[in-house]
Amino acid sequence: MRQLRHITRDGLVTAGREAVKASDLPNAALARMLRAMTKTRTMLTALMVIGGLTNTPVRAQNTVDDWKWAVDHFQTFGIWESACDHRDIGNGEERRCYVRVVDVYAPRPDFGATFVFITHTTAEGLRFEFSFEKGTEFDPGGFAVIEDGRIAFDYAPARCEAGTQCIIAGDEANRFTASLTDDASLRLAFTDKSGRQWERLWTGQGFAEALADLTRESAKRNL
Repeated sequence: MRQLRHITRDGLVTAGREAVKASDLPNAALARMLRAMTKTRTMLTALMVIGGLTNTPVRAQNTVDDWKWAVDHFQTFGIWESACDHRDIGNGEERRCYVRVVDVYAPRPDFGATFVFITHTTAEGLRFEFSFEKGTEFDPGGFAVIEDGRIAFDYAPARCEAGTQCIIAGDEANRFTASLTDDASLRLAFTDKSGRQWERLWTGQGFAEALADLTRESAKRNL
């Protein structure tokens, strides 16, 4: 039986009586998610995202190399979180801004989660990087934006690197952005590594505001 869960504006994942907030996850659960991610750029992105889950502007270790990032901007727009941070790289400072959603669809002991990491730069424009647990298998049409019962945007999961890292960039990113209106939802329907079926619905409410904040803050930092 497919397990349908909605990601609500307050960041809670709900299903029946269950409610799990990403920022309340224990360190052990977060570590399990990191181990499940691929060991390429997705792993680095995962570490960057997880390092900022608590919404607190403090310095924290984010990677295996003990890189330290300091948050200097943070806003929430429903489930969409917009943030900027920076780190000292010895001969200068590195800055970045991003929007993210961390969706914990299964708590312990069979932990499961997915997330998106969105950036905007002058050189690339918008870039979406979705990361899923290793072993995720999507249903046909299981990665799509839905509005009023119709598909407004469809993505082929077969394009995902190693089946876990899905990139939307360039003109396709603009089409995805235009499709995810306040009245639309991103639908992710898949079977996880444990054979459980899931249907995730990410609301489009707050998405446009988060991207506007990302664009504005990125421009302030000349990114």
